[in-house]
This record gives sequence, structure tokens and C-alpha cells, in this order.
Amino acid sequence: EEASCYIKETYGCRTNENAPRKKALWFTWKKSLKDPIDFIHLCGDVDITSDVKEADFVIAHGTQIVRGGSEDEEEEGCIQDLGSFMEDGDLTTSIDGILEQCKERDLPMVCANPDFVVLLSDGSTGHMPGKIAKRYEEIGGKCTWFGKPHAPHFEACIRKLGLDKNR
Repeated sequence: EEASCYIKETYGCRTNENAPRKKALWFTWKKSLKDPIDFIHLCGDVDITSDVKEADFVIAHGTQIVRGGSEDEEEEGCIQDLGSFMEDGDLTTSIDGILEQCKERDLPMVCANPDFVVLLSDGSTGHMPGKIAKRYEEIGGKCTWFGKPHAPHFEACIRKLGLDKNR
């Protein structure tokens, strides 16, 4: 939630309705129980693209696909599969090339899910967007992080609870 608010404030608020909408290169999940497009809807006037050349910024939200072009995941050409990264954590196969192109364009990244690995319900390990964001920083890219263990996550919790952060 905090990441979508940041994206909305930074990229998704057009001061002039004639201004073009910002485009995000969006690392995300395949559709499952909940359509990840709901996250983009929280981000304001932002479009998605799977073409680095069209992007104004990058969102690391999931680790299965780069989704763009259309809200319809089934539309031809709007999905770039990230292969087996979620299962094996191998960045070299499909992700490093994308990140290098983003770095060449000096695109800022927002990491909306900073976990590196998680234990999945079947007992296997899942590699998460935090690994993608970390790699982007390793090659010189700039990233703004949201979620545990980063301060904005806890500050958002304190605000929601109505507590004084100086307590």
C-alpha cells in the first residue's frame, strides 16, 4: 500500500490532464487468486509497458513476468515471461539483460516487495522482487524500497494506528 501511494504521488499525479501518463516497466506475478493489476490501479494515472524503451520507471512487485501494454494479461505481446527465476533465483537467464537496459536509461526503480526469498506453502523456496532490486542497485541503478524491514513500512503502520512516531 505504501509503495502504491509513493508511485501515485511521484509518477501517477498529472498536474496537467494533457500531459502524457508515466509508464512503468512492471515486474509482477501471473494472475492467480487475485489479479495483480489491482496494484497498478492504486498507483494513479500510470500505464504499464513491457518495453524498456517506453518506460519512465520500473516497479519490482513480483517475479514471474514483466507485464505491459494492456490490462488484459492474455493479450498477445504484453507479457515477457521471467522463466524459472522464482524457482531457482537465476538472474542471468532473463532478468539481468532487462536490468542492464533499465540502467542504460537511468530508470528509477520502486521495490514494492523487498523480500529476497520466501518459504512457499509446498516447502519450496521462492525468489522474490527484493533480489531483482538488489541486483539493480549492484549494477548502479537507483531503487526506492517499501515494505519490511524498511522505515516507510513501519511509519505507515504507526500512522494507521494513530501513534506518535516519537514514542
